[in-house]
Amino acid sequence: MITNANITIVSRIFDEETREDKYIAKVIKGVSWYADFKASIGESGLKSGDIYKVRIPLDEDINIKVSKGDIVVRGDIEITESDTPKTIMKDREAFIVTSFSINARGSLKHIRVFGT
Repeated sequence: MITNANITIVSRIFDEETREDKYIAKVIKGVSWYADFKASIGESGLKSGDIYKVRIPLDEDINIKVSKGDIVVRGDIEITESDTPKTIMKDREAFIVTSFSINARGSLKHIRVFGT
């Protein structure tokens, strides 16, 4: 697998103490990042958007958890307690995870992450 990027996965967790959502970030180095622009014409007019596909090599030394709704940002970023999904994604190449799968067979084991 050819790797061309580092990413940061931002996951939402519920803090029982404060009873609020918080966000945690995990940087993963050496992934395959692919983005494609799609457009279609329907009854309501032109619809367009970016489609993202990221492949994260599975390595015994890396503990990775991906869930629907997580935010994937291209590059290494840090977040603060005051960050929201909107501020995390602003002015960055980023997407929200819509699906993922684990390919644990063969010689190129990886997690496939899709989003828009």
